[in-house]
Amino acid sequence: MGVAGAAIASLICQVLGLVMLIGLYSRRDLGFPHPGVLRWYGASAWGRMLRIGIPGGLSALTRPFSTLFLLKVIASFGAPGIAAFGITVRSLSLTWLYYGALSTAVSTLTGQSLGRRDLDGIRRLVARSIRMSIVLSVALGVPYWIWAREVVGLFEHDNVAVLDLGTRFMRLLVVANLATAFSMVWAAVMSGAGDTRPPMAISILANWAVKLPLAYLLAISLGIGVEGIWWAMAISIVFESGALLIWYRRDRWMYAKV
Repeated sequence: MGVAGAAIASLICQVLGLVMLIGLYSRRDLGFPHPGVLRWYGASAWGRMLRIGIPGGLSALTRPFSTLFLLKVIASFGAPGIAAFGITVRSLSLTWLYYGALSTAVSTLTGQSLGRRDLDGIRRLVARSIRMSIVLSVALGVPYWIWAREVVGLFEHDNVAVLDLGTRFMRLLVVANLATAFSMVWAAVMSGAGDTRPPMAISILANWAVKLPLAYLLAISLGIGVEGIWWAMAISIVFESGALLIWYRRDRWMYAKV
């Protein structure tokens, strides 16, 4: 079935995952009431969820949506750049799985700690989570750095341009991910506190005001080419991490009204 078969397989996996989650949600030993999904909780409850959820959703959409425009710039340099981008991002997605898991844990524990007004507990949580995140980033990043060309070669071993571009891009992202090891924790704390608007604004700024203009400037205006786009992406990641640190240290998330 070709490429369509891969798409169908992905759909089947998504449906199976949904069925499994429904089964887990329907268990009687969860320790909390679980009314029907379509139950009306009242306008105030829905409004509160939307105030917290919409900025978080927009923050999650910002990076992939801006990437659509970034791909237009990459495509202007030919197929090798597109191939190198796809291979690298898909390969490194394995290292981002634990970011999502750790973010969920930090967000949940932050909400619980704020409910008890245990602010010192949140500080300890942040310190320990960052240490764990750094260890995992280094442990998984080092093999990608050392064998970057071999990883790209698993998908394309004949095209030298793809191998070269993919190798440099992968190593650059491995380094930039060290900044994500910090920013992911800070963003999760704000999310757990219900202060989701600042991370949304920072994400929009990093992706739309930094990454895209800088990619165009470096790649096209300054003539660096595809590698200029790689640098623009890495710089935007570091910028986003720095901005999140500044907002986190202002401690306004502690007093967010939800």
